[in-house]
Amino acid sequence: FDASGDGRAVVAIGDPDWAANVLTYVPGTGSRLADLRKGVLMPAADQLAAHAGTATSVITWLGYDAPDNPVAASSGRYAADSETALVRFENGLRATHDGPPAHQTVLGHSYGSTVVGYAARDGGLAADDLIFVGSPGVGAAHATELGLPIGHVWSSTAAYDPIRLTIAGRTLADALLPPSVDDLWFGADPSGPSFGANVFASPPGSPFHPVRTHDSYLTDDRTLEAITHIATSP
Repeated sequence: FDASGDGRAVVAIGDPDWAANVLTYVPGTGSRLADLRKGVLMPAADQLAAHAGTATSVITWLGYDAPDNPVAASSGRYAADSETALVRFENGLRATHDGPPAHQTVLGHSYGSTVVGYAARDGGLAADDLIFVGSPGVGAAHATELGLPIGHVWSSTAAYDPIRLTIAGRTLADALLPPSVDDLWFGADPSGPSFGANVFASPPGSPFHPVRTHDSYLTDDRTLEAITHIATSP
């Protein structure tokens, strides 16, 4: 916990030192300590924990300075500045765990997926699975660049998630159509066919409610079930 600036907090539901599964959730743009009990922060973690069950510890990792708004989120600086802290944190979970090694999963939503991708690409995350939802790219052209075995990188993007607009030259009207190219702000679309991730479905959302669509992954039961199934499967 650190109250300086926008604040930092790492909050675990359940005991990660003894849990059979540990799911670290990295939130995205606009995340700050003052909003920890709102929206896609702790309420989302509560939903994840409820779906995963008591054998899983769910950690909200707000251990970085998230971009304040979508304009700031067009820069990779926040992810580059945060990747070492996330690598150290996941290594620490491995080192302090008691009993058989936990199944560690790291989930990134929105810009949080970029943080996770940079950390996996550059530092090598102590994780068994990576999950990206609503991602503007993870700093890689292909899943094999993230240091995990084939089949352990997962992604989902809603059809009407405005994150698809993080493509140079794409207009708002294009949000009504599937993306025509695979490159987003930070590399290939991890939900695209060329990236090599396991892609799972999310509700399409609505072009008339872009923010709600982008934030819906961690409130939708089907998506939550898919995420927690990955996090609890050896």
